[in-house]
Amino acid sequence: MGGGHAGHNGVRHVAQVLGTPEFTRVRVGIGRPGAGFEAPIVAWVLSDFDAQERAELPQVVEKAAALVSRAAPP
Repeated sequence: MGGGHAGHNGVRHVAQVLGTPEFTRVRVGIGRPGAGFEAPIVAWVLSDFDAQERAELPQVVEKAAALVSRAAPP
C-alpha cells in the first residue's frame, strides 16, 4: 500500500488520477538476463515470456488478485 512511483509513468498516472499514492500495488519482477546475453537490455525487458514463465503466469495472476482483494478496504 502506498509508496512512490519509482519513475514508472503508469504508476505516476494512476496516482494522479486517484489523487493519492495510497493504493495497493503488486510488483512482478522480470529477473535479469543470463550470462552471455548481449542484446540491449530493452530487448530483455520487452521479450516474450518463455515456456516456464507462461506456465506459471496463471498462478502469479491468481495470487496477485487474491492479495489485492485482501488489501482492499471494505
